[in-house]
Amino acid sequence: MSEQTPRYGHAPVAMKRLAFVGEIDNTGEFAWEIQDGVRYIILALPRPRPNEPNDYIMNRLPVVAGPNNPGKAWGWDSNEDQPTLTPSIHCIGHWHSWVRAGMLVEA
Repeated sequence: MSEQTPRYGHAPVAMKRLAFVGEIDNTGEFAWEIQDGVRYIILALPRPRPNEPNDYIMNRLPVVAGPNNPGKAWGWDSNEDQPTLTPSIHCIGHWHSWVRAGMLVEA
């Protein structure tokens, strides 16, 4: 797979918090999970494809309150409903975005 990730000119996507991971069915939806003492955000990132308008990639990211711990977890602002994460999320070849105040913003 190429190291290049296409830019889609995608408008920011409002995120929606759900109670359970199994409810995630649309781009921008997310849920929290704690496993073995580690907090994760599970979210559906856009993966635009012709004829598949709601195609998405599920991502499960470990988060820590405060600045990120490079290679181990994303930094998180502690807002459970409209989170901000650092650094960006890069699904090479598919999608590259920031999570900013509950919005997926294409990088």
